[in-house]
Amino acid sequence: PKDGELYTVGYNSLGQLGRNGVGSDFLLGKVDFDGVIVDVSVGHDHTLIVDAQGNLWGVGSNSNGQLGTGYYGGNTTSFHKISSAKKVVCVSAGRRSTVYLDANGDLYGMGDNRWGKISMTEGEKIRYPRLMMSNMAFVSSGEHQIVAVSKTGELYYAGWRKFETFADRQGNSVTMYSVIGGVKKADV
Repeated sequence: PKDGELYTVGYNSLGQLGRNGVGSDFLLGKVDFDGVIVDVSVGHDHTLIVDAQGNLWGVGSNSNGQLGTGYYGGNTTSFHKISSAKKVVCVSAGRRSTVYLDANGDLYGMGDNRWGKISMTEGEKIRYPRLMMSNMAFVSSGEHQIVAVSKTGELYYAGWRKFETFADRQGNSVTMYSVIGGVKKADV
């Protein structure tokens, strides 16, 4: 393989391998993409890539609007450009959500919004990118949660959690809140 190429393997019921079809493939295969890939993130049933120009692309399930197509449902088997995402520097695919940072440090999210992890005022599904926070340096998403690190080193969290965790702010979070300072990077 050459730098900037993507190879995928595995279950592909919704086209999430990005190889123009829905058949599962248990042999490593190259994704046909016209451009240089600089970042990739794989969710439960969708895949996201960032090209060298900072454009964000998605493939697979759009059940919750995670591909930014403007509608819910369906799937795509070839990479779809998420047109409103510009100069993306960091991307993370959650279970059925997408979060990303642009070059200005603005954090955006779309897709599964249960537990208010993307927006407190939206419903359970968000079909277009929504600005979540500014002045951010890193983001990561898990099955039902998002962590982000600000440019000043504050760790923020949103999403589902068990009642006994994050004891000073118990229960499910409906907004991102600061957990601790002095952080450079975090993962879920």
